[in-house]
Amino acid sequence: MSTPAPLEFKGRMMGISVLRILHNDLDELSDYLKHQVNKGNGLLRELPVVLDIDVQIIDVDGLLDVLRKQHITVLGAYRTAASMEAAVRRTGLPVILEQKRGQAELAEATPAPPQAAEPPAPQTPVPPASDAPVQMVESRMITAPVRSGQRIYARNSDLIITAQVSAGAEVIADGCIHIYGSLRGRAIAGAQGDESARIFCRDLQAELLAIAGRYKVADDIGDAARGRPVQIYLDGEKLCVDPLN
Repeated sequence: MSTPAPLEFKGRMMGISVLRILHNDLDELSDYLKHQVNKGNGLLRELPVVLDIDVQIIDVDGLLDVLRKQHITVLGAYRTAASMEAAVRRTGLPVILEQKRGQAELAEATPAPPQAAEPPAPQTPVPPASDAPVQMVESRMITAPVRSGQRIYARNSDLIITAQVSAGAEVIADGCIHIYGSLRGRAIAGAQGDESARIFCRDLQAELLAIAGRYKVADDIGDAARGRPVQIYLDGEKLCVDPLN
């Protein structure tokens, strides 16, 4: 009889934000972060983030303390300035390397093969891996109301909802999201980074809107669009909310 494994790895798609640090004044960072968390009515609390530290010097321990006080969960650091990498590692946080950099370090760490007495026999070249985009599949359709606490995810597809999305519910798609009822919860399109994804809804009352990592909370949406049919899309780095005629 085999012994059950004491642990297992399970693949799961999770939403992780990149928090870019643009200033080293901890008091200013603390005040601004507190304002953003309060403005979001708690939606940013327990938010999992990786840090992009875009300053040459900062008190990393102090920065982590500021984030902890606002209940922001820091998973690691990403694209950290070279001058800050050692300080980040001393806190115990992992530094997530970009792919090209990681490959370069691996190449440097790999010893060169010994000099062969004779040249090796020629080998058939292996074609490079394809960089094709994610293959989208048939749209997922939901005809029942999405209740508070529910989470719907359309992987590699668009999401169509013919009923309302209640406050406290979350709908996510790798493609576009179409909602033919009221949107009162959270809608996240382009979850795998598709910046061309859009959100369409007939009655905008959302708690949060996001496309490819750019987001707006309720207070950022504005009264002009609230309660109206709208489309949400990216224009560069800006998340736009436009009425539908």
